[in-house]
Amino acid sequence: MKTLSPKKQEIRHREALILRVSHTLLLDRGYHGLTMARIAEAADCSKATVYQHFPCKEEIILALATESVDIQRGLVERGATFQGRPRERMLAVGLATEIFAELHSEASRIFQIVNGEAILGKASEDSIWRLRSSGLRTVNVMLGIIRDAVAQGDLSLPEGHRPEYIIYNYWLLGDGVEAADSTWLPPV
Repeated sequence: MKTLSPKKQEIRHREALILRVSHTLLLDRGYHGLTMARIAEAADCSKATVYQHFPCKEEIILALATESVDIQRGLVERGATFQGRPRERMLAVGLATEIFAELHSEASRIFQIVNGEAILGKASEDSIWRLRSSGLRTVNVMLGIIRDAVAQGDLSLPEGHRPEYIIYNYWLLGDGVEAADSTWLPPV
């Protein structure tokens, strides 16, 4: 493995710091309260330095969302390696997703912010692609389990339905639960 030069290590460290302080500011102050000036102040650097790493706050928010999706995917991949029947593997994936939601409860709020038109309208195609690509890799892990279940006779799909239909509904259910947890509604 190639060792990074001290300068590149410093750049990576500063970028990680910018993301950490942005994460806190975004959750504390929301989208409109997250400004490059506040990020620079919290990271103890100049605004120009923040702009060297990220051209706009929307890119920072997408980077935060991508980090969260990557963490979630790692847990899902670990759940998918469970040695058992497809239904047990899918249960392990569900538990991995639940663990992610418990350990990273702020991620659902970041995901909701990212889905705003303002974010996707200002972010680069490359950043949007990275986020979607990471999410697609997570979906593909689940699709593999569903296909295994069909192949092993553990699952019969209704006429005309593809495995993607099940994943889509499974995903909606998970997103719905996360969204409900972060609304103004009192817990049941």
